[in-house]
Amino acid sequence: MFKNLFNNFFKYQSLGNDLIIFDFYKNQDKNFFDFLLKTKEVKDKDFASFVSEICLRNFGIGADGVLIITNNLELKIPEIFIYNSDGGYGEVCFNGLRCISHHLFTQHNFEKNFKVKMGKRRFESTIVYPDT
Repeated sequence: MFKNLFNNFFKYQSLGNDLIIFDFYKNQDKNFFDFLLKTKEVKDKDFASFVSEICLRNFGIGADGVLIITNNLELKIPEIFIYNSDGGYGEVCFNGLRCISHHLFTQHNFEKNFKVKMGKRRFESTIVYPDT
C-alpha cells in the first residue's frame, strides 16, 4: 500500500517528537500534491484523512506529524509543508526544522549553512557538530 509514495519516506525524531518526512526535494518537475492526489490509494480520500491515518500509532506508522520537503523553484531553497497528526496544516515546527536540517545535510549534501522556507517564513539553518 502507498508503494510509490513511500519510496520517498523517512522517519525522524527530535526532542520527543517523531515525524514522518516525505522527501520530494529532488523531484523538481513533480508537484507533491498532484503526485499524492493521483496515487491510487489516496485518490478517494482527502489529504487530512490520509495524514491522520498514517499518524495513528496502533494502526499507521505513528507520528506527531508529517513534513513534506519540496523545492521552491522561485526562491531556490527547500520548502517544507507541515501537517499535524490530526491532518491540520501547521505553520512552523521547530523540532521538524531540526529534522529537516539534518536530513538535507546528510541526504542531499547541503552545506553547513542554508535556508529553508517553512510556512510563510524563511529560516537559516546551521549544522553544528564537533570537529574530529
